[in-house]
Amino acid sequence: MTDIDKPTKPRHERPSGIHSANIESSGRLQRVLGMLKDGNPHTKRDIRLRTGSECVATCISELRANGYNIECKFVGFINGAKIYSYTLIGG
Repeated sequence: MTDIDKPTKPRHERPSGIHSANIESSGRLQRVLGMLKDGNPHTKRDIRLRTGSECVATCISELRANGYNIECKFVGFINGAKIYSYTLIGG
């Protein structure tokens, strides 16, 4: 790994040993958090389309690892697929 490839700040380490990006240095997490800050529920599809994030569930997990309380609720089914929404609590 070259110096260019190294993260500018250390990643957060969750109890499971899995590393998470730091909100302060991750534009990807900042975009998702910016969308969630309106306090409204958003589906994974909505978040993906508006932020360009291809791994919304990973972003949500990393935001939680950074201390954000994000609620997940089952919305229903669309064409047999389960649909969930994410809402930032106390943002």
